[in-house]
Amino acid sequence: MAQWALVSIEAIVMVGGIATVTAGPIDRDAFCEECGTWCVEFDKMHLKPTPEILGISLDKLNHMEVLALDDTDVTDYPRIDAEVLQCSGCKNPTIRFKKLSQVQEENGSKEKSENIPNLLIQKK
Repeated sequence: MAQWALVSIEAIVMVGGIATVTAGPIDRDAFCEECGTWCVEFDKMHLKPTPEILGISLDKLNHMEVLALDDTDVTDYPRIDAEVLQCSGCKNPTIRFKKLSQVQEENGSKEKSENIPNLLIQKK
């Protein structure tokens, strides 16, 4: 009985661990159902967030409002990167978002990145 309990716990840990590790990268990628291919990065926009945008929780951001922000330089912080993904077949664009900021550490400054949930899918 004890051996069955240990094997069951081991199976739960293995399946749960694999699901946790692989779920992160997959939810940031886009798959084109029409063409049956994964979308690849096509372009990247660097956007300057307003104080109002910075005050909103990342999961509550309106993606269309984020796209309306002014462009900024890659060296400016905080900023929001909008990565345009494109299907190699039908060319439908998908956009994923990431908030970047700069934090001070003992050995200098470091870039901190936070994924903004959900993709913005544009259909032609």
